[in-house]
Amino acid sequence: EANVAKLDVGPKGAVVTFRNDSFSNPLGLVKLIQNRPNDWKLRPDQKLLVKGEWPDAARRLAAAEYIMKDLARIAAM
Repeated sequence: EANVAKLDVGPKGAVVTFRNDSFSNPLGLVKLIQNRPNDWKLRPDQKLLVKGEWPDAARRLAAAEYIMKDLARIAAM
């Protein structure tokens, strides 16, 4: 369970809000962020920022799927 409460995807990136500001595998999330330091960042408000260039709806939808698959994979570990 990835504990994602909300995913907002726009043309310049995405913001993931976690339910109760927690993630089921925090160490896995930290490793994921460390592997992608230029694109994935945890904000001080416990929201995950994923940078990207997704100018149209199709690319934003694909990005949302990619982000959710990565988070689900990490949460299941």
